[in-house]
Amino acid sequence: SGINLPRRYNFSGSNDESEIMNFVPGSWGDNFWSWWADFFYPSLDALSSVPFFALRGNHESCSRAGKGWFLLLSPDPYPLDALGGSYCSDYTEPRQISFQHEQFLIIDDSGIEPKDHGFDGLQFIEGDCPTETGSDLPPPEIMNRFLATNPEQDCEHVYSQLDTFTGYFEQIREASIESDKTSFYLGHRPVFGIACNDTKLLSMDWTLQCSLECSTFDEISALFSGHMHWRETISFANNLLPPQIVVG
Repeated sequence: SGINLPRRYNFSGSNDESEIMNFVPGSWGDNFWSWWADFFYPSLDALSSVPFFALRGNHESCSRAGKGWFLLLSPDPYPLDALGGSYCSDYTEPRQISFQHEQFLIIDDSGIEPKDHGFDGLQFIEGDCPTETGSDLPPPEIMNRFLATNPEQDCEHVYSQLDTFTGYFEQIREASIESDKTSFYLGHRPVFGIACNDTKLLSMDWTLQCSLECSTFDEISALFSGHMHWRETISFANNLLPPQIVVG
């Protein structure tokens, strides 16, 4: 929402007349000027240099910046009967991006509503995180949405989301086993992320974990996610699951 300081940008590298402010004072919210200030302007050099594909996260939910997502970044066709900037959908189907030797299987997990606000509700600076190693390390607690209190969650809605993501993961599994390419899973929320809450470890993400089958990730080489705003790599004994890599 226009948090960057105003600067001048020279598109040609030599013409000082090419000047664009990176934000409009007083303009904030889910509109083009905020998207320009928060993403497009700071990313101009990167966008002109390398290919990228965007993942939708909780900041692009329909209650936040979802309308801008569908207008500016979503690969899905924009509805012809929708006024620009007015359309949003809580869910979109998984998609597959293929290269010569690998493929990326992408899930939209922006609509998940974790227990007690999930990662955003954790206390990182109160108490000390567990420091034990090996078998002495206490297992992380599971954030069961049926036990949510802040706020309570409607059971029918939880079951509905579990059904939705079970179907999505089945599509991910089928795409991975039908291809001879190396498959990578991409999603905003880490499926197997671990975070510290006061003096306890918590496991992310309950909804995604409960939607998995035993064989969902059999042909997946690694899981890449963000959301937690730090780097984290989790590997599993005997390679029973692919490594979970958090990169942002």
